[in-house]
Amino acid sequence: MFLKNILSSYFSQFYITIIGICFIPIIYRQVGSETYGLIGFFATLQICFGILDLGITSTVGRETSRYASGHNKKEKFYRVLKLFEIIFVVVSLLLILIITSASFYLSTEWLTPKILTVSEVRISIQIMGLYMGLRWMSGFYKAVINGSEKFKWLGIVNSIIGTLRFIVIVPILLYISDSPVIYFAYQLIIGLIELIIFYRYVAVLFPGRFLVNITSRSFVHLIPLIRFSLSVGISSVVWVITTQADKILLSKHLSLNDYGFFTIAITIASIVIQFTAPIAGPVMARLATLEGMFKHIELEDIYRTSTQFVVVIVSALVINIAIYSRWILKAWTGDDALANYSEYILIIYSVGNGIAAVSAFSYYLQYAKGNLDKHLIGQLIYLILYIPLLYYFTIKLGAVGAGLVYAALNFLYLLIFSNLVNAKFMIGSYKNWFIRDVIYISFPIIFLFYNFHLKIQGLSFYNQIIFVTINMIGSILFGLLFTNKVQLVLKLKISKI
Repeated sequence: MFLKNILSSYFSQFYITIIGICFIPIIYRQVGSETYGLIGFFATLQICFGILDLGITSTVGRETSRYASGHNKKEKFYRVLKLFEIIFVVVSLLLILIITSASFYLSTEWLTPKILTVSEVRISIQIMGLYMGLRWMSGFYKAVINGSEKFKWLGIVNSIIGTLRFIVIVPILLYISDSPVIYFAYQLIIGLIELIIFYRYVAVLFPGRFLVNITSRSFVHLIPLIRFSLSVGISSVVWVITTQADKILLSKHLSLNDYGFFTIAITIASIVIQFTAPIAGPVMARLATLEGMFKHIELEDIYRTSTQFVVVIVSALVINIAIYSRWILKAWTGDDALANYSEYILIIYSVGNGIAAVSAFSYYLQYAKGNLDKHLIGQLIYLILYIPLLYYFTIKLGAVGAGLVYAALNFLYLLIFSNLVNAKFMIGSYKNWFIRDVIYISFPIIFLFYNFHLKIQGLSFYNQIIFVTINMIGSILFGLLFTNKVQLVLKLKISKI
């Protein structure tokens, strides 16, 4: 079941990533760099307002997993679910009010459009506010579905929604209008469809929650969850600041055109996260379930195996993006100016994202244990170092400086705090985690393919795609040879010869 969940999530994410790779360049060429800069600003706003979550979605997912494993009583779980749902409705309305009220200031004082009119930008931001309110509620229902481990169903729905977002929008932009207002209005409709689907499915999974009565005394059930939720919430606030402060600072520091170039670079760099993110939901849900069942040995086995698999994917993606960065940008957009501007930004942010994907495992472990103290301390120290360094290097070096700070601090976090967390919570294998599960696997991939990668200069475009694909697949297969599971299988095969 665990493997099926991971495969379902990966298939869905792989499909969405592929259609993004294919259709985002078409969207970029149709709407232009300024509108795409506005889309990038929209993505940043969504993540920034995740601060209002305060760890509730993580708590809801964890409590749902505990209920599925028999750890929570039905009536108590339903009451908690309904209370959190009410909280999310209130925050959703608040979110819409904040964004729509701030639309005039953002369109006139913060962003610097040269081609788009202020009216277009203002109306687009108002639609963003409505959309974000809908996505906020969808996030709640999605957390319940994640906690229920319904990843196959979720993967199918996410694929359908991804198709509507990335593919169906293209003929609308081509034949109706390429205005940003039309783009965001369409996304608003898709957001509404997504919310209705998630709401109905949760109603099917837990129909009894509608029969639970809520009184003032019902909030007593939330008290035991507050400490965990606030720990997650504070960590989420720090995470949002550390991952979005550069985007916010650069949205003010750069022209909307250059910010569009920057957005394209970090969009491609986010592929590293997109290819590793699908494992997070199944792993966190499974680890929480095993912790509730006190199966610590099995928990550590899944933790280390999952780490090794992600390290393989991350190492292969990062080294190939680094090798072919300029070609990727040029092939993706056909824009020489963008490729010149964004090449090093793409490389640096890919490295930073890869390190972040691996260090996230220490959070998954603490999430399962219900103790985020060390994670919170590490994130606060990260934040104290990050903000002044980010400001200084962004002013001096622009987007490249912001990326360097992000990548460097992520490496220090992985090196120090991830190992401290493993030492606290793992029984006997924590010492092997960084050396055996991270360095031992990543170093051979990076070293070999950096020095002996396939050359694509002088080849036709289609042959270049084939060679880059071969290089990518080859680096993944090579990395899998260093994982525990594959080496165990190989030893068994050899012993039978």
